[in-house]
Amino acid sequence: MDCFGSDSEEESSEPISRDDSCGVLSVHPHTETSLLNHVRNSLADFQLPGTRSGTTKTTKAEHVLEAVDEFCIQRHWMMHVGPEKGEIIARSLRESIDKKLSSSSHSNCTFVLVELGSYCGYSSILMAKECIAAYGVRIDLKLITLEIHPDYIAIARELVHLSGLDDIISLREVSFNGHATNMVEILQNELRNIFDKKSQTVPIDLLFIDHDKDSYKTDLIRLEYSGLIRQGSRVVADNVVFAQIYNYLEYVQKRQQDGVAVTNTVFCNVEYSTKELSAGNNPSLSDGIDYLLDP
Repeated sequence: MDCFGSDSEEESSEPISRDDSCGVLSVHPHTETSLLNHVRNSLADFQLPGTRSGTTKTTKAEHVLEAVDEFCIQRHWMMHVGPEKGEIIARSLRESIDKKLSSSSHSNCTFVLVELGSYCGYSSILMAKECIAAYGVRIDLKLITLEIHPDYIAIARELVHLSGLDDIISLREVSFNGHATNMVEILQNELRNIFDKKSQTVPIDLLFIDHDKDSYKTDLIRLEYSGLIRQGSRVVADNVVFAQIYNYLEYVQKRQQDGVAVTNTVFCNVEYSTKELSAGNNPSLSDGIDYLLDP
């Protein structure tokens, strides 16, 4: 499609202006494939002779994220969390890790991070990059991201590979039986294998929810009942304002009223919506990320 632009050598050096037809909430087929091609070409330019061997994981991951942001701002809107929300999520991640380190008797510890809704892997790459950059070997990060769409998993797996984070990020496909997904079973098995536990449930340190909006509340409750979310876990949920996920917000607010947890909604903009906001279009592009943590 024309709104994707071109990655050919003849491409103009002038910044590409995102066409209105490719603006916020626009969906076109093959956008994810076009994004992947853009990132590959961007990395090909980035990894010049003489610098390839010195490219660190954080540098590669950062460049992948920048290439994704460039594509989504200049060419076609996509539903990655983006840089504004990314900083909110990274801040919550740092707070959660700092809390675990402060309560640990060791100078390092294992941190379990689970994401519901991989899409193209942007937020997983962002969180893994943030953890490596801020904590290095002090944190042994176990990041598991779950996705129901095979096509998205294929794109996410390639972007994770381009970021050099295959050994940190585990992508797993979930299935739906008409009533619920096998999310809990996958996570239980994955964590038992990681920690070599035959029956004991290993809790999640931070859960990032960004999948089917109708499943936020039910899936959180399922994880609570399974023991994967318990005291000490932190839950971060995207799109709670823009997608009007009121049943989730009412549930976590009730948890706060019961003294079980504290919930806080951080207001922000819908990802990659700066152009529309500055032009005065789509004024209802406000969104929020909700934290749920111990009181």
